[in-house]
Amino acid sequence: MLGADSDDRQVSALPLGADADVALPPPRGEELTEEEQLLYERVVQRDESALLECFDRVGHVVYCMALLCSDGRASAEELTETVFVRFWQDPQGFGPAADGPLAVQLIRRMTEDLASGHEQPGAR
Repeated sequence: MLGADSDDRQVSALPLGADADVALPPPRGEELTEEEQLLYERVVQRDESALLECFDRVGHVVYCMALLCSDGRASAEELTETVFVRFWQDPQGFGPAADGPLAVQLIRRMTEDLASGHEQPGAR
C-alpha cells in the first residue's frame, strides 16, 4: 500500500527484452546535486570510497528498479552490480554531461541496456 492518501493505481513491471521499444526521455531541469557532483568528481579521480558512497546513497533505488526489470533477486543483484561497474569503468558517461540525478542516470543506463539486449540477467 502506497499510503492512505494515494489513489488505487496498479503498477506492474514490464519485462524488457531485445524486442522492447522503450525510450526514456531525459528529465528536464534536474541536475546532479552539489553533493552528487562532488562524489562524481571523486569517482572520476578513481576514489573507490566515492563509488561505495554512491552505492550507499542510490544503490537501493537502482536495485528496486532492477527487481522490476528482472526475473528475481539474483538477476536484480547482477544488474545492479553491472551498472555500478560500468559507472566505475566509464564515469564520463554519467555525471554532469548527462541529464538528471545519479540514480536516474544509473537506472536509465540499466534499462536502456536491457531494452537493447546488451545486458541480459544471467548473461556474462
